[in-house]
Amino acid sequence: MSRHLRVSLGDVLRLDRDEVAIEPTAIYRTAGIRSFGRGLFARPAISGAGTSYAKYYRLRKDQLVFSRLFAWEGAVALVPPEFDGWFVSSEFPTFAVNRARVTPAYLGHFVRWPHFHDQLADSTRGLGQRRQRVHVEDFLALNLPLPPLDEQRRIAATLDRWRLNTDLLLTRLQLPVTTPEATTARLPSLLDEVLRQTSEDQAPVGDLVEFISDTVHPGDDPSPARSFVGLQHVESHTGQMLDSSPIGNEKGRKFRFRPGDVVYGYLRPYLNKVWVADRDGLCSVDQYVLRPNAGVSAELLAHQLRSMSVLDQAVDLTHNLQLPRLRSGLLAAITVQAVRPESAAEVVGRLDRVRNLVIARAELRKRQIAAASALMPSLLNQAFAGLS
Repeated sequence: MSRHLRVSLGDVLRLDRDEVAIEPTAIYRTAGIRSFGRGLFARPAISGAGTSYAKYYRLRKDQLVFSRLFAWEGAVALVPPEFDGWFVSSEFPTFAVNRARVTPAYLGHFVRWPHFHDQLADSTRGLGQRRQRVHVEDFLALNLPLPPLDEQRRIAATLDRWRLNTDLLLTRLQLPVTTPEATTARLPSLLDEVLRQTSEDQAPVGDLVEFISDTVHPGDDPSPARSFVGLQHVESHTGQMLDSSPIGNEKGRKFRFRPGDVVYGYLRPYLNKVWVADRDGLCSVDQYVLRPNAGVSAELLAHQLRSMSVLDQAVDLTHNLQLPRLRSGLLAAITVQAVRPESAAEVVGRLDRVRNLVIARAELRKRQIAAASALMPSLLNQAFAGLS
């Protein structure tokens, strides 16, 4: 049995629309609503002559507003002070809050609760997600746990503090210099440092590999290939294979590779996608299949190709192109830091350790961001599920 009264939103909200006729010469600040309870955002200001709408609706502080089109994915928010006086279209119903029964702060947290978003999704009408709408009467029929006002204020104050702290934590974790992407982007420079310490010369890529063009056309037997590894499946800078696709429905030509080949992404080479194949498979024709010559370590070659000195050369050769592609002749002429064969295993070990440390650090930051991102939904669930 519920510990607290449950009411419909219609018991505490009233449709409240401040209609404004569009004037062609006026400028309107318009707002949108982010999905999943992430609040309002500013759209570009627009002149009355630049919109097809005949009327807008003015937002007021502490109103509740939702998007008919995207409420099914949590596009609902309490209007904060900074959006007071902004405008929305008729697709955004607005509601006045009955403060005698519910505090705006409590309601603002409730509409960020993922379980409430699930209720919104269940209340949609229409075929296909992008055509689903939430109608006003269905929205107002949804249930709200309603403890006494003093408890509402206590819950809202606690959630305010936690939200502020988690927002600060996420901001720090996602600073441009500390993101997982920024961490892995430092790897090419670190590889360069190791290679410069262990190299006494340089060698052109063309002296180390054979360019393989084992082309598979639609309808050809792809054997022994069993998976497709395209550019989208390879992580920038680290060369990790993140995923693959089963062979079966390929369109267009593909290149076949075998274990020990180095697959180099030459479309947009600044993405630095270089992978050592661990299987028989197919890749896109936007990747080169490089087969190391006898005595050349595939792992060492991949590290060399991912290093900053090679990346800089590839970018310099393609930066003037609208869709950068590094031609095979240009790649063959790029020089890498050469390593003596007798030292290759030791150098690969050092490079692997650097790469693994960078990957581990990036993965740690991903887990930290995921944990911090999950904190508020967990607290909202504890707050509102505990009222039922």
